[in-house]
Amino acid sequence: AGAPRRRGGVRARLHRGRPLGLPVPDRSIRAKLAAYEDLRRRLQDRVFALEEDLHAAARRIDLLKNESAMNAEGIRRCVEEKEAVAAARDQLAAHAARLEKECGLYERDLERAMESCDELARESDDLRNRLRDAPDVSNTTTPRLLVPLPFPRSYYQSISFMVDESCHRLIAILWI
Repeated sequence: AGAPRRRGGVRARLHRGRPLGLPVPDRSIRAKLAAYEDLRRRLQDRVFALEEDLHAAARRIDLLKNESAMNAEGIRRCVEEKEAVAAARDQLAAHAARLEKECGLYERDLERAMESCDELARESDDLRNRLRDAPDVSNTTTPRLLVPLPFPRSYYQSISFMVDESCHRLIAILWI
């Protein structure tokens, strides 16, 4: 058997950086140095490119943060406006309900006024008929009425005119 084997051999020692004591040609060292410098430059370029990408990503993140903040503010304003519109709508609905109730009361009052005008018109017609049928007291010395009237004839004529005029005014006011 031969000499005991060493671990790793010559190649392993070269890779571990242990010199063997053999002379290394200058050209070989320069080639390795140039290769390492080229590798270092490529790595440095890659680092610069990655740093640029990192800065660009950071700028995009800032832009997206700003955009999301603006969107959040817009949504907040939109929600506030929606709430304000809903509150205004509720107020308008309540106001409309009050107005509808009030209109119902006015309609009921108008019906009552119309009924009252109809009744006053009937009374006015009745008074006119009674006046027409009553004898003229100015021509006779002893007046004889079929139905005694407590007031003079001119009073009833003026009331009849006032009733007609009041009904017309009331109707005009209620229909405006």
